[in-house]
This record gives sequence, C-alpha cells and structure tokens, in this order.
Amino acid sequence: MIFRACCILVICLMQELALASVTRVTEVEGMVEYRLENGLRVVLAPDKSKPTISVNVTYLVGSRMESAGETGMAHLLEHLVFKGTPSNPQIFQELTRRGMRPNGTTWYDRTNYFETFAAIPEDLEWVLSMEADRMVNSVIAKKDLDSEMTVVRNEMERGDNNVGGMLAQLMEATAFRWHAYGKPTIGARSDVENVSIENLQAFYRKYYQPDNAVLVVAGYFEPQQTLDLINRYFGAILKPTRHLRPSYTVEPPQEGPRRVELARVGENRLVSVLYHVPPAMHPDQPALEVLRQVLTSTGGRLQEALVKQRKATSVWGSISKTYDPGYAMFGAQLRRDDDPAEATRRLLQALEEITEQPITDEEIARAQQAIRSGLDRQLDDPASFGVGLSQSIAVGDWRSFFWFREQVAKVSTADVTRVAQTYFKPANRTLGEFVPMPASSPVVVPGRADLTAMLDALPTQSSVAVGEDFDSTPANIDGRTIRASLKNGLQLAMLPKKTRGERVVLEFNLRWGDSESLASKGALISLISNMMLSGTEKYGRTQLAKKFEQLDSGVAFNATGQSMTVTLNTRRRHFAEAVVLLSEILRKSTFPQDEFERIKRSRIGAVRTAALEPSTQASLALSRYLTPREAGDVRYVLDEKEFETRVNALSRTDLVEFWRSFPGADHAWASAVGDFDPDEMSRLLQDAFSGWYSAQAYRSIADPYQDVPAKTRLIEVRDKKNAQLLGGLHIPVGEKDHDYPALLVATHLFGGGFLSSRLAMRLRQKEGLSYSVSASLSSSASASKSTLNLSAIYAPQNRARVEQAVLEEMQRMFADGFSVLELENGRKALLQARRLALTEDRALGTGLVRNLRFKRDFSFAAIVDERIAGMTLDELNAVVRKYCDPGKLSLVFAGSFYDGKTPG
Repeated sequence: MIFRACCILVICLMQELALASVTRVTEVEGMVEYRLENGLRVVLAPDKSKPTISVNVTYLVGSRMESAGETGMAHLLEHLVFKGTPSNPQIFQELTRRGMRPNGTTWYDRTNYFETFAAIPEDLEWVLSMEADRMVNSVIAKKDLDSEMTVVRNEMERGDNNVGGMLAQLMEATAFRWHAYGKPTIGARSDVENVSIENLQAFYRKYYQPDNAVLVVAGYFEPQQTLDLINRYFGAILKPTRHLRPSYTVEPPQEGPRRVELARVGENRLVSVLYHVPPAMHPDQPALEVLRQVLTSTGGRLQEALVKQRKATSVWGSISKTYDPGYAMFGAQLRRDDDPAEATRRLLQALEEITEQPITDEEIARAQQAIRSGLDRQLDDPASFGVGLSQSIAVGDWRSFFWFREQVAKVSTADVTRVAQTYFKPANRTLGEFVPMPASSPVVVPGRADLTAMLDALPTQSSVAVGEDFDSTPANIDGRTIRASLKNGLQLAMLPKKTRGERVVLEFNLRWGDSESLASKGALISLISNMMLSGTEKYGRTQLAKKFEQLDSGVAFNATGQSMTVTLNTRRRHFAEAVVLLSEILRKSTFPQDEFERIKRSRIGAVRTAALEPSTQASLALSRYLTPREAGDVRYVLDEKEFETRVNALSRTDLVEFWRSFPGADHAWASAVGDFDPDEMSRLLQDAFSGWYSAQAYRSIADPYQDVPAKTRLIEVRDKKNAQLLGGLHIPVGEKDHDYPALLVATHLFGGGFLSSRLAMRLRQKEGLSYSVSASLSSSASASKSTLNLSAIYAPQNRARVEQAVLEEMQRMFADGFSVLELENGRKALLQARRLALTEDRALGTGLVRNLRFKRDFSFAAIVDERIAGMTLDELNAVVRKYCDPGKLSLVFAGSFYDGKTPG
C-alpha cells in the first residue's frame, strides 16, 4: 500500500513537472495563449456549439523568406511535408481514413497546415502527434520532389490560365522592385525546377521548428486534456539553437506612376491600379479597410462611377494585410468594345479625387457595419476562425484580429479621407493600363508599429453568444425537427438549437412550371439570380444592400431550370425583419430596366469569358452527350453564342411576367436551422407569404435513366497551359436503391478523400500528372439514376498519359475490385465525412428541404450509414463489377493539344 501511494505521488509530481513547462501568456475573448519551453505558441479556442475540431499549425515562413534563385521553396515544402515521416509514412491515407478535411496553404509571410474533423478524442490525439512529428521529422526526399514536380507545374499552369491573376502578378512585380512581395508565392518556374534537395532540406530544418510556429486548436475539446497532449507531443521537441534573422529589405518610396500591359488571348478587358500601403499592424489599416468597403460595396463609389454608367461590367478591390508594407489594388472588368482609357479615368477619379466628392458619415457607418458583420461571422464558426487566424499570426500576433475589429469601430470620416489623400496618389500607383499622369512627390509608407500598446487593452472575455452541445446524429436531428404545413401552402421543417452568435439559416426551395410552360425559358431563368436584389417597390439595389448590412444578414439566390434555392443567413434578433425583407424581394421585385440591361451585359460578358476555358468546353460537351435534350428544353445547356442570342432577345416584360406567374408558396419547401422560436417562425412565414400562389401549375419534369454508349472526344481550346479532363458513366441506381451505399463507397475509394484514392495515388502521387483529380457520384432521390463523374486537370502534353492512367485504374477496379484494407479505411473515412456534413447548419437546412420534398427524414441517412458500416468486401466488389464497366465510360479532353499545328 505504501509502495502504491509512493508511485501515485511520483506520477503526480511528473505530471506537474511536465505541465510546469507550459506558460500561460494572455487571453482575449475566451481564447488563451500558452507558450512551451521550446518556444511553441499555443492558442486554445474551445467551443461546444458544434461537435467538430480544427487544428491549425502556422509556420512563420513564406515567400518573403526566400533567397534569390530559390523562389517557390516555401510552397514546395508545403507539398513535400504531406509525403510523410518515418513514423507516419502515409499521411494522405491516414487523413482520409479518419474522414478529415485537411489542407495546407502558403503565402507571403506564412505556411499553414490544418485539419477539420469530428470531435473524437482519439483523432485529436493522432492529429497532434502527427503535426508534432512532421514539424521536425518530415522526409524531404529527392524521389518525392521529382514526383511532385509535375503536380506543382500543373498548379502553376492553372494560375497561368487566369488573366486577372497574371495581370496582378505583373503589377506587383512592377510596384515592388526590391521587396519579395513583388514575386508570386508559387515561385519562378526555373527556380522550382532546379532547386536542390539539399537546399530544400536546409530551408525545412531552419524554419520548421517550434519557436517559429503557432498551434491553434478550435472547437469541441477539453482544454486541459488538450494542453497536456500538446505538451506531450510538441514539448518533446528540442528548442533549436539557430537564430532567425529578421528580414531587412525595405521597398523605397515610389517616384512617380508606373504602368504595365498584359497582352494575351481573352474576351473581356481589365483595368487595375495598385497603391503601396502600410503593413497590417499599422494604425492606418482599419481606415484603409473602411475606405475599401466604401469604394467596392454594392452601390459603392466604384460601382456608381463605372458599372452604373456602363463603363464596366464589374468592379473589385482588396488590401493585402501583410507583415511589411503591402498594397491596395482596385480594378474593373470591361467588355471587349468598352474604352479602357475612359474606364481608367473614372477609376482613378473615384480613388484619387476624394475631396471633390467628400466621403459622408453615412458611408462610413455602412462600411463599418459590413466589416464588423464579416468579422463576427468568422467568430461564429470556430473551425474557419481557427484556420483563419493564420494570417493574423503571420502579421505579428493572433490578437491582431481582435485589435483590427475594435479599431474599425473607431474609424472616423476624417481618418478615411486622410488615408485616401495620403496613399492614393499618382506617384504611389501602378496601373494595369497606360494612362499619362503628372509627376508628384513620393509617398513615404510607415513601417511596423509597436504591438504591445495596441494589443494589451483587448478584452479577455468573448463577446459572441455560445452555442449548445448539439448531437448531430440522424436520430437526434429527426427527434428535434418540427414539421409544419402552413396555410399558404409552404411545407416547413424547423430545427431550433442554440448556435454560436445566435445564427439562423433559412432555406427555401421554390419549384415552378412544367416541360411545356418552361419551354425555351432557360436563358431567362439564368438571369433571375442576378436580378433578385436589383430593386423592389419599396427599395432600390443600394437600399436593399444597406438593409441587409444593417440587419447583419446575407441572402443568396440560385435559380436554374425548374427551381430556385434561396438562402437567408441572419441572427435571432434580426430574423423577423430579415424574413419581411425577403418577402418584399420575392413578392414585390420590380426588375428595373437599367438593372436588367446591366445584368444582361454582365452575364453575356461572363459567359464569353468562361467559354474560353477548357473546363467550360469540356463540361458543355460532356453534359450534352450524356444527357441529350431538345433545344427548347428548359434544362438544355446553351453554348455562349446561343446564350447571347437568347438573352439579347429577352425584354424586361418577359422577366416580370415570368415572376408574376411561376413562383409561389404553394410549390415551395423551406427549412430553418438555428436560434429561433418555432411558433414565431411559423407565424412569420405564414404572414409574410400569405396569398402568394403560383398561377402556373408545377409538375416535375421526368429525368429517367439513359443508357449512353461510351465516347471519347478532344476539344481544342487555344492558348491554355492547363487542360481539363471530364468523364461520366450513367448507372441505373438511385438513392433509394439497394446498391446505392456500395456505389458511394466505391466512388470514395476510386476518387474521393484527400489525395489517397486510387486515382489520386496514380495520377498525382505516383506519376505527378495532375494537381487535382477526383471522382464523385451524383444520384437521384426519386429515379433509379446516378452518374459516376471523373475530373482531372493536367498539362496538355500529358493528355495521352492521363487517359491511359484513368482507363487502367478504371479497369483495375472493375476487374480486381478493392481490398479488405481499402474497404475498412474507406468505410471509416466516408462515415466520418457524412457525420461531419451534419454538423454544418447550411447543409442541415438543405437536407431538411430535400427530405420534405421527397417525403423522408434523416432516418434514410442512418440506414445508408448502417449499410456502409456493415458492408462486406464481396458486396462492394459485386456492385463494382455490375456497374463500373470502363467500356461504358465517356471522356472529354479540352485544352491546347496541337500547339498551333493541325491535328493528325
């Protein structure tokens, strides 16, 4: 007994000694920072409103730290660190087996790796042990560098296809003569292709260390237990002896306007302007962000100066929030025949002549509300917030997120006017279009400020309402769901629960018409989503935008074919007003003539631009072949010329008459998920949509299974460095059929998960042919019909190798089936992914609406889960052999295959 007591005492003392190496540093709004003896900083953000956890490790290394001739090393390492360690040789497979959502990203000042997963303690411990392991033990091997090289090239080529991105890169390179922010994170192709493995290994050992990293754990976990685990795995890593020197390159003041012009194949013109601005942690940054919002919001100054005057089809603006002085960039998209000089003149006038049209207090208040709402929405979601803290960490301190939020509220009209006059000057700008400008004095951009005084006054307690501990199982969801048939005909499913930030998500699915009444109306319906916020009897476009900002709410419309989905995201204290506002939009939209013409021009321009992309051409060809339809069918897929012809033939009257006749509450399903009172919600929806009936009958258009023979097609899309493969195979199985669960598992093993599927292992991991390759299953809930979809991007010169690899893997699956180990790992990962989907309120709302429509509940999902959990290998492989014949697979390859030569 004495010996046992002594052992217990020794164990307790050892635990206390281990915990003694953890120092509590600071706290902001319930999030606590700790520091280990080896220098690792740890931020714990517990929240039990959703049964998920996000783990994010941010390393303070990005392209800013790269030396001349070695650009792209930080990004290369992001790829190679996933290749594994001696103790964890199959990280991709393990992540997929556990049903996790992982990824890594690299930017100027940081690299981060994150995993989001169901709140299972064993999985949390595995993630922490794995991240600690690959922090210092990753196998940065030459063979992995060689195999990954084609994948990285593929990623580069994908970026090269983006005209806007390439113009931005040229402008950044012109604006920054010396600082690394002038070079893209992905690096120079020559550097990436010639980097030595020894240099990569040295770069890894230098920066991937605990004293150069911040670990964030957010979501559903026990803080003390998690801290103990972190100390156990990360605390065992020795603090490095090397010293990291701070970067010292300072971009000198720009001495006069600069310009750059990009010439390449494209449809729409772009004009853009860049200005140097202070770093993220400078007192001027909040005012700059408010100014950006004033300029670029719906109904903002740039939209008024360019879009409303028909000088551009769209505008945008962003401000880099970087460790060193960065940049603000604004731009506009034009049609081919628009005047870029006039658009540039108006753009610069709106930016550089603020005093000619002084900013108002109302504009400032509206911008502050919009920014605050966006930041609060981040706080409402622990998973995205935990990952999003990476950028705050990179600019100096994770608490900068809260500092920025507090400072935005204090910005005055005078502050915004001052920063505009200080930084938006001709001498400080770089244009993406030639415009002569008079000389001006240089602008001196201040450097980093002292963080201590700016951050110490932040509150320690969270200002966000806490959500409940919600069990997201099908049985619990069904048990708490309230269904109602309202007098106005609306079918409603409600799932009330306490949510973080008191969020409420409402989803409506409006169904309309039939094959006869909707004939040739596909183009018209495609415009509806863009027109829904154009104006009502009571509010104009800008007023609607302001109202939603004031209500801290957002609304989205997606109309296609025979239906429209409406999603409203709001808070408990605002949902009554938000529902009334939504009713105003749905029942009293006026579709103003000027907005109608603007949307027509914008959509035609967007379709023209999209038509130049390999993915668009491949999708058009495959969908038309697999599901052939008459040209008058509302579901017929229009090409860009057909779309332009039909849209130009439309009048505002056509849209008004359609909206008066087709939608109504009597052909609609709705769901509400979140923090609300069910009786009040029912009453609100009854009153808001009382008497709103469709004048046209709704009859679902049949879409039966079609047996389509296999076909392979090549489509030439000129001047594209990246190509697209799409494939499709029709299968006579729907969601309600016996073989459906096995098809789900087979699809997951063949092309799902995180880079560990059959396709990913072959095309990316083994041969390095594709940055992104996947398979998915789209299935009908009412008919016995599914489609196995394949997708891959690749370099055009590798088309034959990609085709061979895909067909060989398809044949191997069909002939040999899967193994016991694949089934076991895939089953677990798929079940975890399905469980994780039920933790998201938006997905829950969509599921509730779908269940209403097809007269079922989530017990259907539980049955599918049970079938997956109990599936045998023989059952799985029998379904594969029955349906997945590669001889029935149709493939479309789109890209620049012939390099100017006539195809042979």
